Amino acid sequence: MRRLLFVFILAVMAVSAVAQMLWQPSAESDALFAAGVDLYNAGKYREAIPLFAKSDSLDKAQLDSTSNRRDYSSMWLASCYYKLGDTLTAADIDANYYRFAPVDRRLTVKSDSLLQIGMEYFNQGDYAKAAEYLTKCAEIEKSVLGESHIFYGNSLNFIALCYYYLGNSNSAILFGKKGLTIYEKVLGKEHPHYVISLNNLAGYNSDIGNYAEAIRLGTEALQIKEKVLGKEHPYYALSLNNLADYNSSLGNYSEAIRLSTEALNIYEKILGKEHPDYATSLGNLASFNSIIGNHSEAIRLSTEALNIYEKILGKEHPNYATLLNNLAVCNSSLGNYSEAIRLGTEALQIREKVLGKEHPDYATSLNNLANYNSSLGNYAEAIRL
Repeated sequence: MRRLLFVFILAVMAVSAVAQMLWQPSAESDALFAAGVDLYNAGKYREAIPLFAKSDSLDKAQLDSTSNRRDYSSMWLASCYYKLGDTLTAADIDANYYRFAPVDRRLTVKSDSLLQIGMEYFNQGDYAKAAEYLTKCAEIEKSVLGESHIFYGNSLNFIALCYYYLGNSNSAILFGKKGLTIYEKVLGKEHPHYVISLNNLAGYNSDIGNYAEAIRLGTEALQIKEKVLGKEHPYYALSLNNLADYNSSLGNYSEAIRLSTEALNIYEKILGKEHPDYATSLGNLASFNSIIGNHSEAIRLSTEALNIYEKILGKEHPNYATLLNNLAVCNSSLGNYSEAIRLGTEALQIREKVLGKEHPDYATSLNNLANYNSSLGNYAEAIRL
């Protein structure tokens, strides 16, 4: 069973060499922006609007879509309308930041550059380098924008993710808590950023065995999602699955089955039975049943999930092999060793082809097959494997 960790990736993408050339606003845009800021700070919001509108138009036309410098003028433009009481127009221009004091991009040239580089490393999977650059970015943002600014909170949460992917969940928790506190203060508890940070923080705690804390955080996230999104939403079902996993890890198997069953029913209703998320929930529910000895039910659920995966993913997919492996384990627990060997052999062959012989999952399949053969009295084969 694999816990589903919902991670919110902000709109900062990797940049190519060409994109970096188109990363900074033009001199004309900068001049318009500076004049607009002066008018804004003097309370002349209406006069500032055409300047920011023109600057924004130039930025959108001239800057690459991956540049994190292309939306500053729209932020100020939205804030002008918000200050004038036109909330609808402000939200239409910049739904994320129109309520906040806009940021002078002349103060964030260095931090934005560090962020851009850090996110490029992040998207390449080099999380150590990403953490290095994002930490430098966060230090500047804290100094220039203040320790309660949403930009600083965003950077902290990305640093937390870097440490999580590096296997350092204690550091992930440290940065994740700081980011969560900022989101609560600036955005409020019902904002998506806050809820997603809760989910991630729950995952970090689960990773180091703090299951009770993971349950507490996950439950808070679930309650917010119920209030904001309603129960018949994929994100609500996702939180149910996460909570089921945490409860299972704590030994609360009945609660895990209850939560997982609720998630399964939601996925069936809103996504249908041939959706990967429905199949994943089936697999999770099968695992919980297997743990408490309901192997026949686990086989039924896993078989249904296996058929779905075969149809939508094909047989040469790691998830298909995982379910084969789980089915083999259940059959072995019921004494069906020949069937366990058949299923385990198929899983082994897929993992060899898809993952290679040096992958841990391939080794797991070998070890399981050896156990099944040993239980059946095939000791020579067990030793070979």
